[in-house]
Amino acid sequence: MSNSLLWETWFNWQGSPPLSILDQINNLLDSQRRFQSMLKDNDVFYSRSDLRMFIDKCRRDARSNLLTAFSDIDETTGGQDHILHAAAKLKVSPLNSEQLIKDYPELVEHKYPEDSPNGSLPLHLAAAAVGSDDHVDRVKVILRAYPDAIKLVNEHQLLPMQIALIYGADYDVMKLLIDAYQPALEFPFLPSSENIPTEFLPMTGMLPFHIACCRNYSLDIIFKLLVESPDTLRSANCSDDLTASLEKLTM
Repeated sequence: MSNSLLWETWFNWQGSPPLSILDQINNLLDSQRRFQSMLKDNDVFYSRSDLRMFIDKCRRDARSNLLTAFSDIDETTGGQDHILHAAAKLKVSPLNSEQLIKDYPELVEHKYPEDSPNGSLPLHLAAAAVGSDDHVDRVKVILRAYPDAIKLVNEHQLLPMQIALIYGADYDVMKLLIDAYQPALEFPFLPSSENIPTEFLPMTGMLPFHIACCRNYSLDIIFKLLVESPDTLRSANCSDDLTASLEKLTM
């Protein structure tokens, strides 16, 4: 049986392809990891050459889908250097994000856009990609691969912890990022780009604790921020009305 026919047989056996691009990407990367495991275990159902062909096919198709989707979202050229940015933006599963980092380890330090002196790293995009139960695990995978990213600002002069906070990350994500780099608690929100959403502009000059209070975040997050940086309560970075509300909160 030819390699192409083997691939078609396997693909059809998997069932109809999922509708969403994210499901398609995760399906391909799940399959890549499965075939790699079969190759390692000397699986007898397929030959080693067939398994390598399947692995390469899954990797290429996943990469193509990632770059196409990222280009559609961010109007980029879809260069290969943006694979991990695409995975972070699209919320690729933690296990598959880890696989992508293994395949493209150097890209975890790549910045986007490339013409910016402080472009976004994959960690910046992962911090903003809220909205699913695996958010903390997705962030953790990228942070583990490039720990120093926690200390670096993006093109808007924002740290990963600040990004997670303004996008409404849950307590587990905030705790992970705060514990990884506590000095971020002393960084005021000072965006340097006009591309920042207008809803965030009133927070300019505020510290993370003030932002959490103003945006009605959970008491767990507010308490974590206050305990780790109690001096922020006396900061002059916020308005008199905000200062009064913060004092009431801690009474």
